[in-house]
Amino acid sequence: MPREELISPDGLRTDGRRPLEVRKITCRIGILPRADGSCHLEMGNTVVLATVYGPRELSSRQPFSGIIRCEYSMATFASTDRRRRGKKSDRTSVEIASSIKKTFESVLLTDLFPHSRVDVYIQVLQADGGERSAAINAVTIAMVNAGIPMKDLIISCSSGYMENTTVMDLNNVETLVRGPQLTLAIYAHSGKVALAHWESKAAFEIFEHLIAVAKEGCLQILDVIHSNIEKYSLRLIASRDSISRK
Repeated sequence: MPREELISPDGLRTDGRRPLEVRKITCRIGILPRADGSCHLEMGNTVVLATVYGPRELSSRQPFSGIIRCEYSMATFASTDRRRRGKKSDRTSVEIASSIKKTFESVLLTDLFPHSRVDVYIQVLQADGGERSAAINAVTIAMVNAGIPMKDLIISCSSGYMENTTVMDLNNVETLVRGPQLTLAIYAHSGKVALAHWESKAAFEIFEHLIAVAKEGCLQILDVIHSNIEKYSLRLIASRDSISRK
């Protein structure tokens, strides 16, 4: 794909963003009352729903296969891209679910709920690039909504290198371009890497640059997530105060 189709002479991408700018993020927290935690997250045109149940104490007869059970799926109407369908899509979903499971198992305070399990369900409702990052961010918010104790928040963002330009938070058009691409997840407070998923190889200098750009994207996303969690918490407090006065 020619460079001019990706970045205009004014330095704007196909969706109007600057190279080092994340997409608009909106989220709705606690939208599913039957779940312990839930989050409907939009990153640009990518839309993800994450639901969390637990921690659930397991009986001695139930198999204990890990702290987290994670399922990831893409709705049939989420994408018109035929390459996302079929057996390859199924393998990708299993791989993403496994990586998210391992990432969040590293941050849960499991001593507080021994021999228990957290069930996580992720569904991509609309796919426009960055689905793995959107899923991780949605699960983080859903975990907070469920009140599950964690050592830190996990925040994710992608970055890519194309035609000598580094961009953050790739959309679908940009993910189709051949070149180094990275999905990074970090621990919000320590800044340490929790997950790094590469789509292709890159020179060490590019590798370092992509990590730095993805980390900066994570910090931009963290600000939005913090703001949304704070607003949600204040609404909860206000509603409880209103009930207590009646």
